[in-house]
Amino acid sequence: PGYAWATFISLVQRCGGLAAINRLNAMEPGAFAHPDAVRAAVLVEDMAVRYFQRGAMAMTHTESQLQFVNNQAAMIFCGPWLENEMKNCIPPGFEMRCFNVPAVEDGKGNPNLCNGSGGEFLFVPADARYPAEAMAFARYLISPANAGDMTAAIGNLSSLKGCMNRAAVSPALESVIDMIEQSPGIFDCRLPTLLLEWDQQVKTPLLASLLRGEITPEEFCRGLDEGIAAAGANPDLNIPEHVPYDPAAFGESHDD
Repeated sequence: PGYAWATFISLVQRCGGLAAINRLNAMEPGAFAHPDAVRAAVLVEDMAVRYFQRGAMAMTHTESQLQFVNNQAAMIFCGPWLENEMKNCIPPGFEMRCFNVPAVEDGKGNPNLCNGSGGEFLFVPADARYPAEAMAFARYLISPANAGDMTAAIGNLSSLKGCMNRAAVSPALESVIDMIEQSPGIFDCRLPTLLLEWDQQVKTPLLASLLRGEITPEEFCRGLDEGIAAAGANPDLNIPEHVPYDPAAFGESHDD
């Protein structure tokens, strides 16, 4: 159910604006129980129960992608790596494009904002034989001079500004560039990367239950809040200072 989290967070912003995202990122008590977040959970559950393909919750992410490229699903919530992961399975003539999560009726959020983040999973073990050389190679790969070529070679986009070369990517990835360029900004919920145990032991099981229609949106949001409170009680937890988004800068209201 991991990909559905990004959909949920997108809808939190569509329903409540960046003010709702700020409440989550600041770990405010009851942030998920706020009516804006609960409404987003209602929309996610309704979509899953009514429109998910039968058996979808038992699929791996690549199995669900295979259903999409084989014309068994109209759309799929995924990242820009989709085309590359499915390159050996895409039938002749199949085309794909991406689009942003639409606005919701009476929503407070700017519907042109994108939910996302950029990063690269490059690791150098502490006991590596040549850690200095490994770090130098990693810096080489993601340097502005080389990042565009590297990401084009693996069928993805670079998160570095100025390194997305349209001429080097497919029409599917061009649609991602279009979406980013048409957006005034990008937002994200930082909690899953800060609270790893909460992410795996609380968020993921609750989200799976919501998507299967086994719990109510209110129960889902209450469980997330309770998990955040328990995680925050850990004296060894190191939480970086929260830097809030400015809703007014994107035409949104500061009102809760």
